[in-house]
Amino acid sequence: MSNRIMVIEADLMDLERSDPATIDPGLLQTWLADNDQELSIYREITSGKGSGRQAGSGKKGHPSRTTAASSTATTGGSGQSGQISQAAVPGQETDSEDDSGSGGDDPLKPSAEQDTGSSVATCSKCNKPLNQQELKRIANEESASAFLCDNCPPGTESKKNEPLEEVKENIEYELTNEELEKVQSLMVVFEKENITVKYSFYRLLGFVERNSFNGFFDNAIAFFGHLTESIKNTDVLTDMLKNRKEHISDFVERSQDELAYLASLNVLTSFASMNNGKGVPKHEEVKAILSWPEWKDQNDNFNTQLFLAISSMNHSRGFPKHEEVKAVLSWPEWKDKNGEFNTKLFLVFSCMDHGKGLHKHKEKVKEVLGWPEWRDRDGKFNAELFLAVTSMNHGRGFLKHEEVTMLLGWPEWRDQDGEFNTELFLAVSSMNHGRGFPKHEEVTMLLGWPEWRDQDGEFNTELFLAVMSMNHGRGFPKHEEVAVLLGWPEWRDQDGEFNTKLFLAVTSVNHGRGFPKHEEVAVLLGWPEWRDQDGKFNTKLFLAVTSVNHGRGFPKHEEVAVLLGWPEWRDQDGKFNTELFLAVMSMNHGRGFPKHEEVTVLLGWPEWRDRDGKFNTKLFVAVSFMNHGKGFPKHEEVAVLLSWPEWRDQDGEFNTKLFLAVSSMNHGRGFPKHVEVRLMLDWPEWRDQDGRFNTELFLALSSMNHGKGFPKHEEVTVVLGWLEWRRDDKFNTALFLYYASRNHGRGLPKHQQEVKDTLSRLESKDQQYEHGFNEELFRAFSSMSTSRGLPQYEQVKAIFNWPKWKD
Repeated sequence: MSNRIMVIEADLMDLERSDPATIDPGLLQTWLADNDQELSIYREITSGKGSGRQAGSGKKGHPSRTTAASSTATTGGSGQSGQISQAAVPGQETDSEDDSGSGGDDPLKPSAEQDTGSSVATCSKCNKPLNQQELKRIANEESASAFLCDNCPPGTESKKNEPLEEVKENIEYELTNEELEKVQSLMVVFEKENITVKYSFYRLLGFVERNSFNGFFDNAIAFFGHLTESIKNTDVLTDMLKNRKEHISDFVERSQDELAYLASLNVLTSFASMNNGKGVPKHEEVKAILSWPEWKDQNDNFNTQLFLAISSMNHSRGFPKHEEVKAVLSWPEWKDKNGEFNTKLFLVFSCMDHGKGLHKHKEKVKEVLGWPEWRDRDGKFNAELFLAVTSMNHGRGFLKHEEVTMLLGWPEWRDQDGEFNTELFLAVSSMNHGRGFPKHEEVTMLLGWPEWRDQDGEFNTELFLAVMSMNHGRGFPKHEEVAVLLGWPEWRDQDGEFNTKLFLAVTSVNHGRGFPKHEEVAVLLGWPEWRDQDGKFNTKLFLAVTSVNHGRGFPKHEEVAVLLGWPEWRDQDGKFNTELFLAVMSMNHGRGFPKHEEVTVLLGWPEWRDRDGKFNTKLFVAVSFMNHGKGFPKHEEVAVLLSWPEWRDQDGEFNTKLFLAVSSMNHGRGFPKHVEVRLMLDWPEWRDQDGRFNTELFLALSSMNHGKGFPKHEEVTVVLGWLEWRRDDKFNTALFLYYASRNHGRGLPKHQQEVKDTLSRLESKDQQYEHGFNEELFRAFSSMSTSRGLPQYEQVKAIFNWPKWKD
């Protein structure tokens, strides 16, 4: 429940800061209706009142379309149920069909006719008004099953939590046996498809007239029975219908084939967003929009991200006109240096203009993109920084230059070398997503907390990022909460050291959900499934499971036990194949637990088998790399990918190393295009003097570009042409490998002088180097610091001077 209360508080603050002339009355009316229960609780908590007189009246189970006069509420996905009584908001007639929302005073301020004590939340069991202490407890219980007073312990709530009882409660007429069977049939669909029934759906049923009941449920069964897997609750339908009788009647009159088609669309949420409160879109309208050529990329594939961006701007505004979309997408500002459409850049601006309609100010976009703050030392556009700044302005319109200049000029973002610490800035901006820019003093205080310092007094960026991840979009945490959280003994290993990996895994599950409760963490980590045969905690296994549940909260014990018990994870000797398990879970990162039958089919594809019929785990891992977080690939896609001749060496053998190198660069980016792979592997830079492909060199470069996609040819040519890699007038592969190993996943080096300075420092004047660069020593040192960046000269010098190295 705490999540919803916090969102309500943020929404109220946004409304209070807004110019009344810019607020759409209809949207405001809808917002008040959708959040009537949370508003009641929030008002009572903030006003300090635990009781009040009930006001308003209405028929059983037939609440107002705007604010419920007397309703039983089940909130969000947690199933919270309780009686909420609330007076009508000024300017809104509870039985009116007029959706204009005109008239009335500011609904956030009580008028003379509205008693501030007229809203009251009552216990789900005994109907006693909840006092201030009880309301605060409920507000902090995200997983609470009902609104219960202190005298009614959990488990004693009424049957109103049962779906059938909820339906009866919200419909004003008695249901026949035939109608009850239809209700049961729909509930079976919900259970089978794992769809969460939100309270708004039960409330919607109060507006379904008797003569439309059978048709509504028949069509709802057809709709939800074909719902795309990416949608897991009923909001997609209720948001479009918004309790409007004309929209409900239209839904009833649609053919089931049409509804099944709409429900199966991967971009249904986009259509629902644009048609929020406007009814279910027409089949012919949807097909016409999807046929527009603007959605196609260069390979004629549908650009889902682009479509999402347009729909975000047109949220609740209906469908845009073709000529408007065509015009805005043609602006040259969206093109990169190569003339290709920059979808990410367009997404950024669409986020700032969420719900404000399509962009109309071309010159404003051009002005913002021209600000020098977005450029790095080489004059290149820093997309990551731009995304971080605009993320805080999500839905708030265009940025102001002076505010951005001031924000980025704060000294807190600079490290000891005076370099801008992008990671640190991203962490802070993540917390303030959609909340505007933070205050300078807040940032200074936050970064000054001693909890972020390690034993050597160094700022632990990784720890800071993990804590901030949980508070994504929630604002800054409280110091005492962080201190308590980091002090829990569960984070300590046997030696008393803080287990950062374990902490990161738990925070990943709670991304954007706030801090977990101590007892929840203790229970989770105590499950025997995480222990190996020696009784040691298997951190890798735990990381894999939590990765799947990224941002979804803690998994259920029984789900984990069943998942880990599947025979597919066992090898021929009956041992648990952790590597295979990690690879499968990697593809489902953030998507929840996969289905057993899907995993069985996936692992049964013959492409994973070598000539001896053995399962090629390395090959499977390579494919899973590319599909990290994208779900399971299609069989035909894998078969085509693995058949490309580029993976074969001169003897016709499959070159697994080469395939792994290419897939590493495309980590989390999906499968590459054949033409791109062919062109890249043909670059002459990979060939040695004898014309042979230098696999070692290619592996080194691909390691630096891990997860960053394929490099550009001109970049590779420039970097490999630097004289710093040469010794005795020859390209020193070992030297390049050293540098690459230290910069795994960091991209190609940008500054030749940095490479020159670093490499020259490492060429010691010791006797070991009398005859030139000691390649063996260089390799040994580099292996210790793979993917950790370039070392500091003082550190290297100190290590080489240790007396233990002397004979």
